[in-house]
Parts: sequence; structure tokens; C-alpha cells
Amino acid sequence: MTFKSSLARVLRGAVCPPAFCKLPLLALAMILLVFLSYSCIFLLDASAASEPGKVPDAKAPLDAETAGKLKDDVEHYLEWVIGIAGIFVIAQTVAAGFAAQSFSDQFKESIGRADKSVQATVAEARTNFSQVEKELRAKLDETTLKLEEFRRKYEDLVVAEDKRRGALGDLIDNYVRAPGASGAAASEGHADILVEGLDWRDGLYAAMENSPRQRLLSIERYLGYDLKLDISDGNTPSVLRVLANFYVSKFEYEKRFGSAHIGDLERAQYLLQLWVEQRPTQFEIRNDLGLVFSRLSKYFAEQARASGVSTANKEAAECFEKWYRMRAKDEFHFSLGYCRDQQRAPYNLAVIAKEHEGNLPLAIEYLETARHVPVWEHRPNESMLAIMLYNLACYRALDCVARNDLSPVQIDAVVGLLRDCAKYQCIPAAVVTADFNSNGDFYEFCKQVGESGEAGRNAVEVMKALQPTLSAGRKQIARCITE
Repeated sequence: MTFKSSLARVLRGAVCPPAFCKLPLLALAMILLVFLSYSCIFLLDASAASEPGKVPDAKAPLDAETAGKLKDDVEHYLEWVIGIAGIFVIAQTVAAGFAAQSFSDQFKESIGRADKSVQATVAEARTNFSQVEKELRAKLDETTLKLEEFRRKYEDLVVAEDKRRGALGDLIDNYVRAPGASGAAASEGHADILVEGLDWRDGLYAAMENSPRQRLLSIERYLGYDLKLDISDGNTPSVLRVLANFYVSKFEYEKRFGSAHIGDLERAQYLLQLWVEQRPTQFEIRNDLGLVFSRLSKYFAEQARASGVSTANKEAAECFEKWYRMRAKDEFHFSLGYCRDQQRAPYNLAVIAKEHEGNLPLAIEYLETARHVPVWEHRPNESMLAIMLYNLACYRALDCVARNDLSPVQIDAVVGLLRDCAKYQCIPAAVVTADFNSNGDFYEFCKQVGESGEAGRNAVEVMKALQPTLSAGRKQIARCITE
């Protein structure tokens, strides 16, 4: 590196070695000025020595002596120039040495700092890696524990699912064998209906042995059917219906011992609503839901009449009784809107109209409509047809007394309904006896008809003769819970 190039780089600011930068540029300029001054002095001295007091003429020819002296002066000057140049060379060499040493020291220092930085980075990386490794091992251990826990839970769920499937199978077996069950629907596309006309009061829950029903309750608490609802499964509606009936029958069974809990009715409502939300047009589930609402309405009506209940609670119970009754009517009307060819919805609407609203004409209208439909929901049901005929006879007898219409047409209609009902022999004897005794549905009718004349007395004798045959053989009744 030459002095010129180093100076150029310094002036450009590209490089400024610490050692070289310590030589002031002003000192270099001073040396140059001294050189120029001495040169001028030597020239002036030479001129003065040749001819003192005379200015040399530049155009005058030089003689040999003058030329020789001038040559000597020039040589002398050149020696000075060479000497000064040598000084500059030495100065440049020294500066370059200082610069090289400075660069070397700076490079070593940079290398040292870089080495320390690399070592610190490596140490930090090792620390971070160690920390990451610990965290990863901790997460791996945690994940392993979770996987192990999941495996155990999965195995438990598999076992629970198997037990639940077995418990539901036992329930369905008991369901189809329950009193009043008419068996699976035979209509194609309706195999999921399973049972029509089951009497919940006659007791699905009571008919089951303790072990299967308690096993089912345990499984339901641990892994409720609703928690794994498969809408695409064709068996889902039937299972929901069976479970809903199971809980309602449990309520009815425990009510006999004063330990019934409304939660069973609400559970049944919830299970049926799960399917209604997915398949709102499935009228059979609408009918089931209407029955559950009717039973809830009856429950709150009983609470409103119970003794020891505060006035505020009675008022609340009355509100709930009306609200659930309206919900029941809505569900039965929805069912009729989706399927007109059925007996079940109009039969239950007739029960609500008569038993809860005291509207006999409307109840008679519903039953007259229902008796001309050949199927309960999907197939004929003789037990329910007998109940409809018997209820219609009761309603007509009460309506005749209320309207004071004991014409032969009305009397014959009541007697004819009882004759048709007697063909099925499935009305409980206790129900028949109560209806013909004092305060029964037929008592006032028979009394007034017997007093109307010979024809009336004959009609009453026929009705009394039909009493034993109405329940002879006692085919299992299948009355809906709305009564």
C-alpha cells in the first residue's frame, strides 16, 4: 500500500487506521513547505553567487563555468530532493507499519470478540437447547400421560358402550313383551315404531326386574344415550321412544309409593324433543311428546290441589298446568297436520277436551273422527279401539244428560257403542263397575232412561247385561296416559 493510496483512502473516509491517523496531515504539509523554501533559497543563493547584485538573464547564454556550477547546484538540489523523498518513503513505510500493526491488532481484537461472541452464542444455544429439551420431555411425558388416560377412558367407554347396548337390548325386549304392546309396526319404512298403544301405567318399569332397570339407569347416568345421538341410525327414534316410555313408567311406578320425581318426566320430554328437533314431521314422536306434556300438566294440577302448598306455589302450579296442557294440544295438532289417518292424536285431544276442559261436544267430535280411521298410528289396535268406543259411549251418555236429550236415537247410539266395545272384552272390570255406580258416567243416564218408559228400561237392562262382557277375559288394556 503506497502513501498516495493510503492518503486517498483516508481522505475518502473509507479507511482510517488508528496509527496512521495519529500523524497529522499538517506536519506533512509543513515538511513540503520547508522543502520548497529551501529550494528557493538555494536557487537564490546560486544566482547571487554567480553575479552578486545582478539579476540573471534567463535568455543569456551560459558559459562553461556557470553551466558547471549550475550543474553542481542541480545535483545538490537533487540530493536534497532525493533525501527528502527518502524521508517521505521512510515516513510512509513507518506509517504503513503502524497501520499494518493497527490492522493486525484490530483484526486480532475482532477475532477475539467474535470468538467470545461465538462462544457466548454457543453457550446460550446449549442452555436454550437444554431448556427446550426439558420442556419437550415434560410435554412428552404429559402427552404420554394424557394418551394413557385417554386409552383408559376409551377402554372404559368401549365397555360402557357395550353395557349400554346390552341394557337397551334388555329394555326393548321388556318393552315388546310389556302388557298392551302390539309389537313392531309392520308397515315398510316404519320398522322403527316398535310398539303402539303401550299402557305406561300398566307398567314397563314395574314389569322389569330390578337388575336390568338399575343397570340401565347406571349406564344412563354414566353415558346417556343423548350424548352419542346418531341421527343417521334408523334405530334412533325407536330407542328414544323406548327410553322416554321407560322414564314415564318409572315415574308412574314410583308415584304409587309417593316417591315420584318430576325429573323422570322432564327426561322423557328431553329425549323426545331431541328427535323432534331433527325430524319435526315424524308424527309418532309428536304423539309421544304430547302425552308427556299431558302427564306434566296433570302433575302440576295435582300439585295445585295438594294440601300444605303455599298460595304462590299453587298459582305457579296452575300456570304450569295450563302451559303444559297447551303444549300437549299443540303436539297432537302437529301430529294430525302431518298425518290425518290415525286414531291416536284425535283420541288424546278428546281426552284433554273432556277431562281438562269440560268440552264434551268437542271430545265427542274428536272420537267420532277417530273411530272411522282404521289404524292407531300405522296398524289397527283393537285395545285402543275398544277404549275409544267405551269413552265415546261415556261421553255421549253424559252429553245426553247435560242437554236433557234422551231420545231413542241418542239411547240407541250409547247402547250400540257399548255392544261394539264388548266385542273386544278389554275394559277393566273396576272401571266398568265405577262408571255404572253412583257418580259414574252411566249412572245418571241409566236412571233417567229407566224412568222414561218401557223402551228405556229395556235399554238399561241391555247395558247392565253388557257389563260383564265388557271386561270378560280381560284382554290387556292399552290406555294412553292422558287419562
